[in-house]
Amino acid sequence: HCKPNHWSPKHCRPNHWSPKHRKPNHWSPKHCRPNHWSPKHCRPNHWSSKHSRPNHWSPKHSRPNHWSPKHCRPNHWSPKHCRSNHWSSKHCRRIHWSPEHCSLKHDRP
Repeated sequence: HCKPNHWSPKHCRPNHWSPKHRKPNHWSPKHCRPNHWSPKHCRPNHWSSKHSRPNHWSPKHSRPNHWSPKHCRPNHWSPKHCRSNHWSSKHCRRIHWSPEHCSLKHDRP
C-alpha cells in the first residue's frame, strides 16, 4: 500500500535538511527528494525484513529508514490517506502521525 516518505509522482518531495538551521526547507520542484533527518534530533530503526533490507541511516543515503515511534519517525501511512505531509510556512516542521489516532496533524501557524 503506502510507505513512509513515499510520495505521489505528482507531488514533490521536500528538500534536504539545512545543516545550519536543522529545519526542512520549502518545497521545490527542482529538489524532489525525501528530506534527511538530523542525527541530533532522532535515530533510525532498521528496516523490517519483510519490507526491505536492513539499512542504517546515513546522510549519504537518498532514502531515510523508518523511524521509531519513540523518536521522530513518521508512522505508517493510512491506506485511506495516502498523501504527503503538509508543511507550515512559518514553523517548517514535519507533520507526524498520531500513534493513537493514526491521522495527520496539521501544523498550522
